[in-house]
Amino acid sequence: MLGQSPDTIVRMLRIGRIDTLRAVGALVVVVAHLKRPDSLLLFPYWFGNLGVSLFIVLSGFCIHLSNARSLHRDGSFAVRWGAFWRRRFFRLYPTYVAAIAFGLLIYFGLARLSQPPEPIAYLSADLATHFLMIHNLFWPYSHGLANPPLWSLGLEEQLYLLYMAVAFFRRRGSIESVIAITGTVSVVWWLAYYFFAGHLVWPDQAIGTPPWQLGQWSGWPFGYWFGWCLGAVAAEWHVRGRTTWFEGYGKATMFLLLAMFTSERCLKRFLDSHWLESKVGPVAGGWVTLCSLSEIFAAVAFFVLVNTAIRRGAANQSPPGWEAALEKLGIMSYSLYLTHNPTLQALEAVTAFPNTVPYFLLRQLLFVPACIAVAWLFFKCAERPFLRRPPAVPAEAR
Repeated sequence: MLGQSPDTIVRMLRIGRIDTLRAVGALVVVVAHLKRPDSLLLFPYWFGNLGVSLFIVLSGFCIHLSNARSLHRDGSFAVRWGAFWRRRFFRLYPTYVAAIAFGLLIYFGLARLSQPPEPIAYLSADLATHFLMIHNLFWPYSHGLANPPLWSLGLEEQLYLLYMAVAFFRRRGSIESVIAITGTVSVVWWLAYYFFAGHLVWPDQAIGTPPWQLGQWSGWPFGYWFGWCLGAVAAEWHVRGRTTWFEGYGKATMFLLLAMFTSERCLKRFLDSHWLESKVGPVAGGWVTLCSLSEIFAAVAFFVLVNTAIRRGAANQSPPGWEAALEKLGIMSYSLYLTHNPTLQALEAVTAFPNTVPYFLLRQLLFVPACIAVAWLFFKCAERPFLRRPPAVPAEAR
C-alpha cells in the first residue's frame, strides 16, 4: 500500500470488503431486533447488539484513514476541523432527521390503529435531545422516539468529538500510545459501570429529575472509545503495509466468543444472578471484571476482522458473487440501520405472529427482506442525495 494514490486506495477499500462488513453488521442488528422467545436454541441471537461494535471500529478506520496517509507520507497531522464537521453533518444529519420523521410516522400511524409501540414520554425533550444528538446521554431518551437504534448515532457524534483528543495525543506520541490511553479509559468506564450501575450494587442510577435525567451509562462514548481507536490503528497499519498478529478469521472468532461468554447477558442467563448479586469480594469482583471485558473483546474481534478484510483487499482477491451482493447492501447499510426498527414494529402489528421459535424463523424469512426493501427506498430518497461520489479510478490503475 505504500505510495498508493488516493484513487487506488478507494478501489482497494472497495475490494477490501469494507462495505461487506457494514452489510454484515447491519444484518446482524436487524436480526437481533426481531421478536423472539427466550430459548437456548436461539443462543447466538442473543448477541446481535455486538454488531454496533463492528460499526464503531469501521468508523474509526474510515475517519482516520486520510490522516493516517498524511502521517505516513510526511508526518503531518493537521485536521481541518471545520471541513471535517461539515462533511460529517451533510453525510449523516439530513438522513438521520429523515429517519426520525419516518419512525414517528410509523409510530403515530400505529397509534391510530390502537397498536402503538411503547409510549413516548416527554416528546418535546425527546425530540430536542435527538436533534442535538445527545439523547444517548439521557435516561428517558437513549432508546426514545420509538426507534431505539438511534442511540448509536449520538454515540458516533461524540466519538467524533473525542477524535480531537485522539489527534492531540497522536501528535505527541505513537498510535500505540493512544491505544494505551483509550483502552485504559474504556476498561475503567466499564468496570465502574458494572460495579456501580450494572445491577450488582444497586439498580442503574439516573442523575437529575425528569425530563432531564442523565443516565444510560452503557451508551456513553467512553466505553466505546477503545474500539473506535482500534479502527484508527487498523488505518495506520494498513497505510504502512504492516503485517500483524491481529489477522485471521480464526482469531476474530476466538475474541468474539470471549465477548459472548463474558457478556452480562450470558453470565446472568447461565448463572444465578441473585446469588451473584448477593455476594461480595472475589466472586463479585470476578463477575464485574468479566462483564467489563466483554465489550473490549468485541472491539478486538472486529479489529482483527477489519485487518483481515483489508489484507484480502490488498492481496487483490476478487469477491465471490454473494459477497459482491453484500457490498451493494453495505452501501445502503446506514439506511437499513436507521429504518429497520420502525419497519419491524409495523410488520409485527400487521402480522401478529406468535412468539415461538418457528415463527422467529419465519420472521427472518419475511421481515428481513421487507426491511431491506424499505431501506432501499429510503436510501434512494433520503441518503443517496447526500453521498459524495467517489473519485473515478484512472484507467492505468484499473
